[in-house]
Amino acid sequence: HRVKNNLQLISGLLNLQLQKHQHLDIKEMMNESQNHINSIALAHEMLYQDDNISLISMQKYLKELGIRSLQVSAERNIEYITEIDDILLPINYATTLGLIINELITNSLKHAFKQDTGIITVHLSKNSKNQYKFIYKDNGVGMDLNKIEKPTTSLGLKLIKMLAEEMDASMQVESNNGLSYTFVFKNKSEIDG
Repeated sequence: HRVKNNLQLISGLLNLQLQKHQHLDIKEMMNESQNHINSIALAHEMLYQDDNISLISMQKYLKELGIRSLQVSAERNIEYITEIDDILLPINYATTLGLIINELITNSLKHAFKQDTGIITVHLSKNSKNQYKFIYKDNGVGMDLNKIEKPTTSLGLKLIKMLAEEMDASMQVESNNGLSYTFVFKNKSEIDG
């Protein structure tokens, strides 16, 4: 609960700084930082509200996170669809997935949808090998996949790769009728425990 309050305080401080700046690049960067902090705060809020103090319902968390992330562009008609199995994950996995979704939604809003309409779909399932498959897909304009492998890759793509590595997740990106990211990972605490 204290962590959530501290994160909300930091977010509020960023908001105060945001109001002082007129430069659009700085405002955008601060907004993205604020969204990252808010996605972590939401995970802690859900821990506090739930009886289970160590696991987070991914159905609730990913749905709420997507809705909140898209509120910044409420004037646009972006549909958010979740296909999430009844999965509970520890907070470290939940927050990492939350940061990934946050970054991907930001990228979709910036680059994918040339019109003011679009669809974002988030899928999370667990297979018989105890592997989790997390898929993020938008139906936007797609992307030149060669950009992903270049060392000059955007900060957002670097962050996504870094977060995937943090979970030891494989990452596959496809650009076909939009852009999709597929991450496959195992919950280490299930392996060790």
